[in-house]
Amino acid sequence: MNNSTPTPAASGAQEIDLSQYTSDGTGQECMNLITVAQSSETFLEHLTHIFNTRGYAMTAFGRYVNFVNSPPKGYTEYWRHRRVVLPDDPQYLTIGDLYVYGHPSKKPFKSVARFGQHLVSIVLGDLDNCRCVLCDGDGPPPQNPQYPVDPTVPVMH
Repeated sequence: MNNSTPTPAASGAQEIDLSQYTSDGTGQECMNLITVAQSSETFLEHLTHIFNTRGYAMTAFGRYVNFVNSPPKGYTEYWRHRRVVLPDDPQYLTIGDLYVYGHPSKKPFKSVARFGQHLVSIVLGDLDNCRCVLCDGDGPPPQNPQYPVDPTVPVMH
């Protein structure tokens, strides 16, 4: 797909190495047989996308970002597959969900978007006041309507 409108990350965004921030990641791995650890590059692409489309980049850095080098220490993204049986068809589709492991609660974030709010607390150095779903228990992180969202970039969940 060739999109002539550049995404925020492609148009001169600030490059950020998340491994340089103090992280609370535990290094916990998902030992489930139906999961596959994603590469650091893929995880960084997903984090960049979520940060720029949800307004987190503007909250944390005041500009769009492009995450490079390494994700936050102790956090890993996993793809968990699930089979969907189609009605009237013996075939099935394999689809999946992305989870982020490494939170001190030993629970995974059930999407990269949910991890985004926690990542804001990591980069702001304010983990004691984190309001993410695993630290605070309030539910899914809110989008930040105060900042513009690039309408050409599809939203990941």
